[in-house]
Amino acid sequence: MKYTSRIKDKKYALIAAIQSGAAYDYATAKARRQFKRPASEKKPYQRGKLGPSAVAKAINDDYGRIVSRRGRKQHARVFDVKFQKYYSQG
Repeated sequence: MKYTSRIKDKKYALIAAIQSGAAYDYATAKARRQFKRPASEKKPYQRGKLGPSAVAKAINDDYGRIVSRRGRKQHARVFDVKFQKYYSQG
């Protein structure tokens, strides 16, 4: 069986090889591309809509303002009172 090539010249063989390599690189880049995540459908948080939690409300009732855990521990140490822990019911 006689082999007949459509490419008759080394110049055109080189051009065909370069084009096929470029096509391969383009196809792999397209196949491996990472897609954007879809936009979130959740409503954005708006301040003041949720209201204070039960823990924050209890701390506010006891101390007159929201005090951090560290501040409450320091207050208990300075005034020699038992440190009260607050728990959420959830």
